[in-house]
Order: sequence, then C-alpha cells, then structure tokens
Amino acid sequence: MRADTVDPSCAGYSPAAGRAVSSGQLAGPRFSGREKDTGKVVLPSLVAVILFVIVVFGIIMPAFNSAMIDRKKEMIKEMTHVAMNILGYYHGLEQTGELSAAQARDRAVDQLRNLHYGTNNKDYFWINDMEPHMIMHPFRPDLEGQDLNQITDPNGSYLFRDFVKTVRRDGAGFVSYMWQWKDDPTRIVPKVSYVAGFEPWGWIIGTGIYLEDVRAELAAITGKLVIISGMILLVVSMLSLYVVRQGLRNAARRRRAEAELREIHENLQEQVWLRTAELSSANGQLRREIEERTQIEAALRESEERYRDLFESASDLIQIIDRQGRLLYVNRAWRQTLGYTVAEVATLNLYDIIAPQRRLECFDLMKNLAENNSSFVLETEFIAKNGAVIQVEGSFSSRDGKGEVAAVRSIFREVTDRKRLEEERIRHQKLESLGMLAGGIAHDFNNILMVIMGNLNLASRSLSEDDPIRKHLLATEKATLRARDLTLQLLTFAKGGAPIRRTTSIAALLRDSTEFVSHGANVKCVLELADDLQPVNADAGQLGQVVQNLVLNAFQAMPHGGVATISARNRVISEHDRLPLKNGHYVEILVQDQGPGIPAQDIPRLFDPYFTTKAKGQGLGLAVVHSIVTKHDGLITVQSIPGEGSVFFVFLPVATRVESIDGPGTGDVLMQGQGRILLMDDDPQVRTVAAEMLAVIGYEVEQTEDGVEALDSYQKARNEGRPFAAVIMDLTIPGGMGGKEAVQKLLALDPVARVVVSSGYANDPIMADFTKYGFRAVVPKPYRIEGLSRVLHSVLRE
Repeated sequence: MRADTVDPSCAGYSPAAGRAVSSGQLAGPRFSGREKDTGKVVLPSLVAVILFVIVVFGIIMPAFNSAMIDRKKEMIKEMTHVAMNILGYYHGLEQTGELSAAQARDRAVDQLRNLHYGTNNKDYFWINDMEPHMIMHPFRPDLEGQDLNQITDPNGSYLFRDFVKTVRRDGAGFVSYMWQWKDDPTRIVPKVSYVAGFEPWGWIIGTGIYLEDVRAELAAITGKLVIISGMILLVVSMLSLYVVRQGLRNAARRRRAEAELREIHENLQEQVWLRTAELSSANGQLRREIEERTQIEAALRESEERYRDLFESASDLIQIIDRQGRLLYVNRAWRQTLGYTVAEVATLNLYDIIAPQRRLECFDLMKNLAENNSSFVLETEFIAKNGAVIQVEGSFSSRDGKGEVAAVRSIFREVTDRKRLEEERIRHQKLESLGMLAGGIAHDFNNILMVIMGNLNLASRSLSEDDPIRKHLLATEKATLRARDLTLQLLTFAKGGAPIRRTTSIAALLRDSTEFVSHGANVKCVLELADDLQPVNADAGQLGQVVQNLVLNAFQAMPHGGVATISARNRVISEHDRLPLKNGHYVEILVQDQGPGIPAQDIPRLFDPYFTTKAKGQGLGLAVVHSIVTKHDGLITVQSIPGEGSVFFVFLPVATRVESIDGPGTGDVLMQGQGRILLMDDDPQVRTVAAEMLAVIGYEVEQTEDGVEALDSYQKARNEGRPFAAVIMDLTIPGGMGGKEAVQKLLALDPVARVVVSSGYANDPIMADFTKYGFRAVVPKPYRIEGLSRVLHSVLRE
C-alpha cells in the first residue's frame, strides 16, 4: 500500500481526517457550481429570445411583407377582371342591339363609378382611353375628358403614358407610380396599379393598391408580434427564475448531503454517488416537465390564433349561439353581410335576424338540437340591419369534435344571387316553352286566319260598294287582322323576333291601337296627331304592341279615371337635342297620363326585364316595348313628376322608301297581272283560297304540297316551255321540304327564279331578312288580295 493512500480499516484512521478530506474536496467548487447552474439556464433563454427576434423581424416579416404585396397585387388584378366582365356585359347588350353604343358606355361608366371596395370603401376604378384621355375617375372628376399625356407624378413619370405602353405591349400589367391618397388630393403616396385594355371600346381600366395600406397592415402585425414577443420573454424570464430557484434549493440539498457525508464512516463514495444520481434524476424530470409545459402552452396559443384567423378570414357566415339563441360569436363576413358591429352583435338574439316567416322553423330546429344533439342543414332568410333580406343556406350542429354537447355552431353561405339567377333561369325556361308553344299556335292560327280572311276578302270584292253585307264582311276582315296582330304580340312577348318592316301610317296605327285597348276603360283617350305625320318603316304588329302597352300602362296609372293623351308629330333630331340617336327625321310619339308618377329611384330600372311595381306583374311589358323600339332603330324615354303623372317619349325614324302590305282602308287597289304562278303550301284550304285570289288577279296557278313536288313541277314546266313567272313558297312544311331548303335548290336550277316566301311564322328571322336566303319578297299570312297583287306586281317588274 502507498503511503499517500488512506485506508479507513487500518489502525490510526481518524474520522475527523476523513471528514476534513471530504469537506475540502466538496467545499472548493460550491459557489462556482451555483453560478454555472444559473448560467446554464439563463444564457440559453437569452440566446433563444435573441434568435426569435432576429428570425421574426429579420427574416419572416420581410418575407411576409413581400407576400402581402403579392397578394394585394393579385387581388387588384382579379378586381380589374371583374370590371372587365362588367364592360363585356354592356358591350354584349350593345352587340345584341338592346342598348346603343352610347347607352352601353354610359351605363358601364355609371356602374364602375359607384363600384368601390376596400377597408373604408374608398378603393376605386378609373377608365381612360388609348390617347390617353380620362373617361371616368370617381375622385378626380376634374380630369374627365382631359388630355393626360403631360400628367406626371412627383418623380417625373408620365404615368398615363406608362399605362398605355403597358396595355399596348402586354394587354395588361402592373405599373408603379406616385398618386394622391384615395379621395385626399393633398397627400401623394406610392401606388401600384393593374391596368388592362378593353379592346372593343379602346378603353383602359385600372385599379390599384396604396403601399401605405400594406405598410399599415404590416405595422399592425408587427405591433402584435412585439406584444407576443414581450409575453414570451416574460414567460421565459419567469421560467428562468423558477429554474434558478430550484437550482439553489438543490444546492442546499447538496450541502445538507455533504454534512451528512461527513458523519458517515463507511461507504462514503457509494452514498455520494447514490445521492448525486437521485438529484440528477430530479433535475432531469424537472427540465422535462418545464419543456413539456412550454410546448403545450405554445401549441395552445398557435392553435387559438390559427382558428381565430381562419374564422375571421372565412367568406362564409360563421356564428356560435347558446341554447337560448343568444349570439356568442360571429365572424367578420357575418358582420359585413348583415351590417352589425361587434358591440351590436352582443345584444342580438338569433330570432332578431331570422325573417319573421322563418322563425317558427328556426324555433323547431333549435328544439330538435336541444333534444337530439344532432346536425341539420337548412335554407333560411336573414334580415340585415338595413332591412335587406339575405338568403342563406348552411348547417347547425350542437356537438363538438368529441361528440360532446356544446354550444350551437352554424356556418351559412349567402345564396341571394344564386337564388335570383335560379328564378331568372326558371322564368327564361318558361318563356322558351311559351315561345315554342306560341310558334306552333301562331303558324296554325295564321293558316286558319288566312282561309277566313281570304274568303272574306273574295266575298267582299264580289259585292257592290253599297251592299250592306259588304260592310259586315269588311268589319269581320278588320277583326281578323286584329287577331293576326294578337298572334304577333304573343310571339314577340315569348321569343322576340326581328321586325318585318313596311311603310306604315303612324296616324292610322295610333287610332286603331288606342281604339282597341280603350274599350270598356274608365279613362278618356285624347288623340293629338299632326296632319302631316310622315310614315315610318316598321312592323305594324310590333309597333301596335308598343302603343297598346304604353296606353294600358297609362290606364293602370289612373284606376279611378282620368285623361290619357296620345300625341304625335314630326321631329328633326340634331346633336343639340343630346339624344342617343342619329341626326335625321323622326316621328315623336308621346303617351301622357295623370297618375301619381314614377318614383325617381325606379326610373333607371323601368325597362329592365322582370322589374315591376305591380302586385300581379311579371315586369316584361316595358322590357318588350324597349326591345321593339330598339330593333326599329328608335328610342324610348320617360319623364315623371311625382303627383302629376308620367310621359313616355318614343322616337321612330321616318320611312325612306315605300313598300308594304297594308290593312283594310289603307290601299284597296287591285293590280292585275298575268302569267303562271307556282303555289307551294301544305295546307289544302290555304292553297285553295290563295289560288282563287291569284285567279282573280289574273294569274294561272299550279298547286304543290311540298318542296320536292314544287321542284319537279318547276323543272317540268321549264322543259315544256311553259315556265312559271313566280313561285310562292310556304316557309314550313311539317314532315317535308320547306321553303328555306327548296329555294336554294330552285335557284340552283334557275338562278333568276322569282320566289316569294309566305308563312304563318311571322317572326321567323327569314321573314325579316328574306333576301339573305334568296327570296325576292315576303307575304306574311294572313294576307289580303290587294297586298298579294302589289307584291307580285313588284316582283315581276324587277
């Protein structure tokens, strides 16, 4: 054994000496150990906080700023596309002829001028052309109509030139510049805009974001992060103090253990190791508990923030209510849609926002939720703060993710626009069905009227002028023409149709139409017609429908009686009249009533389909009137003074040439002719009466039933040297070749064939544009012998 080794079992071993050795070995590092323990806990905490601040404010926030700007730019790009769709819609109305070019542009500008968005509803759209000139700017109306070439921002950039360059180069794109802060012209800030070109009108439309808005949002987020970081630092500091305190307590335990060790005579090293292992285990357990608790708290905070952000940013309407219907929480979309503030929501009950007629249904639903703890899907109606009805669909649930009973949660989606579109689609389907039915009825009914009118026409011509029977026949013939006009109105109402224009006497049309609708009315009609009224080139049936609708509207505005004044005069329109019409000669028709007038807010929508202020109306009368007048290259406007009545103005261009088939009393001259006529019609009664008419005029007639038979007869007559002077073809032959196909084959045989189209489908596009399909003229059924003679006379003279 070495001299410097102490063996407690040997004689001469002193416990005091042993204690001194132990005390000396343990006492030396006591204070440095405490400082090391404290440093091990505090230093990592400080490093973690510093790294957190560097990562958040040095890396994440700059990246978030860039992402936010990209998101804002994508948003204004989408908003510009929405505005482009609005321009496309009105351009479509211009293309279909429902609006003139000026009307389409004015309506598009008005809608976009009032279209705002953003947090304060001050983000806007502007429009300039490619010159560039300003078309519309909601906050800078002083620039509208101005040349923008010389306008620069404070940095000297010709921003409007840049817009034009971007559109010419790429069709659309982003442009950065300096501009006034929304509606504050004194404040100039950086702005990024997205501009796109609308080629049909040569316009550039744009909208933008202010970088100040992005910085403000980022500052708000930064403020929240500072608060959160401070809280984290506070928590870390408290935990560090807690750990240090625990470390000091452990040091005290070690000192007590050292005192005990000095008293131990045997197994000194083993006892120290056991005690040290116990303390190390306790310290490790404590650290694990602290780490687990910190992770749980962080996860809870992250989960709460994530779900709150998800709820607040959701576009659906989310609400949480208790079993009594009190609103506990609603998200931002809910508040914006219904118009309530957070403070107001706290005072609301579910039954305060449910439409009265749906409250019983909602009450039963809540009762079932309370009893069955299940989920339900329903459609209902909310009442917004301003009284607007919001149609929604969604679900109610009273169980949480674990199936436990909880507060009632519901998620709704606004379907007001979808419901309106569905209703319009159903209306359109009804109109399409009505159009198909009307077409079939009109064809068959006009064939019947053709037989009746033809026989009446022939019978009346066989009687002397003073025969009393002839007077009754002419009256019946006039009623038959009125029945024909009714079928035209049915077709126009159901499916529209291009007008079949003829030179028409406005005076006669106004008298006949007013007389027809005024029977049995308690309103007095006064006609004030100029003696020199010029004729118009119009479809008499459709124009009669316009007059009848306007006069009926005047009657309905005066249910207790009054005076309706219908006047007409010649009018020369120039640019000084400021009307969306070409300069030239027009006939102006006025229909005036003494009713209560039309509210100012209703006038812009007066001619919209399905808009009505009547309890039993479909809102189609004035829409059809507007469509007919527009298709006649005319204009209809209205003026109204509340309490004094309304005046409707109709402008129609005067006729530039005279060619028409007139009704009774407008031209009874029979123009005789000669030659052979080929008559094609599937109805034997129509063929018989038409053949008799042609014979009276002086023609030799050969009848055929369909296009195949007509082509054979025509070719045979040419081969025999007895050609037909003209051919009259029915447009529609059920189950056989009709006039549309037959005329093409006939012109292939004889390019100079004179073919006249005749049909009961008066609103068929072929009847309105017959020359496009190879016909020389048109005779809509039913027709009179005088009109037929004039058409054939005109065709054979060509």
